[in-house]
Amino acid sequence: MRVALINNAPRTAGVGRYAFETQEHIGKSGVEVAHYLFNRKEWALDKIADTGFERIHQSFRNPLIDNALLMKFGRLPNLLLDLNLARLIPAGYDLYHITNQNMSDITFCSKISPSIITVHDIIFYVYYNLAKKHFGRLVYLGLKNCNKIIAVSESTKKDLVKYFNVPGNKIRVIHPGVSQNFKPLSKSERNKIYGKYGLTQDRRYLMHVGSPEPRKNVGTLIKAFHKIVTQNQFRDVHLIKINKLSKTDEAMIAELGIQNNITVLDNVPEESLVGFYNIAYAFILPSFYEGFGFPILEAMACGTPVISSSTSSIPEVMGGAGILLNPRDEKGFTEAIVEILLNDKLRAEMKLKGLQRAESFSWDYTAAETLKTYQELT
Repeated sequence: MRVALINNAPRTAGVGRYAFETQEHIGKSGVEVAHYLFNRKEWALDKIADTGFERIHQSFRNPLIDNALLMKFGRLPNLLLDLNLARLIPAGYDLYHITNQNMSDITFCSKISPSIITVHDIIFYVYYNLAKKHFGRLVYLGLKNCNKIIAVSESTKKDLVKYFNVPGNKIRVIHPGVSQNFKPLSKSERNKIYGKYGLTQDRRYLMHVGSPEPRKNVGTLIKAFHKIVTQNQFRDVHLIKINKLSKTDEAMIAELGIQNNITVLDNVPEESLVGFYNIAYAFILPSFYEGFGFPILEAMACGTPVISSSTSSIPEVMGGAGILLNPRDEKGFTEAIVEILLNDKLRAEMKLKGLQRAESFSWDYTAAETLKTYQELT
């Protein structure tokens, strides 16, 4: 079987990680997999295979024009770029696996058939305002053309059925896995992260991983964190924020005067991310909406207690191993964090439950179930 895997995200992004892990693990089964990466940053089409890396096409870019188009038409230029690059993927594969729902428009390219689309979420349609809902309709229009859909959670499947009337029998739920790199580290391994990032071991660290998108609801965490660090017994508590902050959240932090209590780090490699999970007393993700929530799973695999929201796919991933709260419950998040900071027994119990829950997710299982889906269409 020859499969073209089509992806538009780097490995550092959740959807990108899914594509790279799928390529690696499906390849172990003897399937010939060619991974086509739409490099939006460089407007290029790259091919990643066992034989190595190949730059297939490089489009002309004018940064001034790019920025003007993005300001006027939002993400529309990216959709057109995806469609243009899709035409350069060779015909003749037994199957085309589009690993990100935001590329569904390429199914309008006749050579991309038969096709499977992995849907991580339909955020544009479910969560955002009316204008973005209309854009979401455009983004997800190609879902009707594919032969099969893989949903990363039951929550995402329900959204597809509810908002797009996708027949349930067209959708197969296959949870992603978690890399074996995410695991508890020894004391000496944990100590390396302090020195590498200039952190002191006399602090208790909390952690958040996520983009600056409004749906991540970082404001609730900031407000809860502010209440905690203004109390004398928690003067040593520090927040590590992986990925950027929004301008709104930056302004909130400045207004509350807690800049010195927060470390913001962007572009953190996976080996350092594992270290941060391991030194954190708790991982907090008060999101309004997650299609799956890789950071939750990664934190549990490292033995880090998790406090998150009782919304969308999060309860499905957590499976009772962490604390779930209404994302708007600032008081609840404050109290839950305090409890973990003070209660060593609770923290140990949550660590054990998280490790046990994370064992339920493996890329080998994801690949095996995905291969079954391939075989149904070939």
